[in-house]
Amino acid sequence: MWSEQPLEELLRAHLDTLPASSGADLFSDYVQARQFVTTEVAGMIGTAEPNLTDHSERHLAEVMSRAHALIGEQTKYFSPSELYLLCVSILFHDVGNLHGRADHQKKIAGIYDALRKREPRF
Repeated sequence: MWSEQPLEELLRAHLDTLPASSGADLFSDYVQARQFVTTEVAGMIGTAEPNLTDHSERHLAEVMSRAHALIGEQTKYFSPSELYLLCVSILFHDVGNLHGRADHQKKIAGIYDALRKREPRF
């Protein structure tokens, strides 16, 4: 079960500074992506590639924790868009392993597109 991470709390706070409902809409889109990755992909990577180190949702939470630690007190340094891209990138950075380790970084787009249905806004 996923617990919202401090980096995601920072993302939400930054997105709340955007005009109208655009920040809430982006955070909702992010949560949809997180739900997809944590329930449909991350838990299956170990089945597809049993010799890999942990690539479960625990790994995603750890990467977010480290990114948040690197940001430290510089929370105003990143724009809402940059934080959104950082968080989405963390979510999807290993999903290509679902289809094998070889060139897994080239397989991310197919999984991303499966979720986002190639909608132009993404």
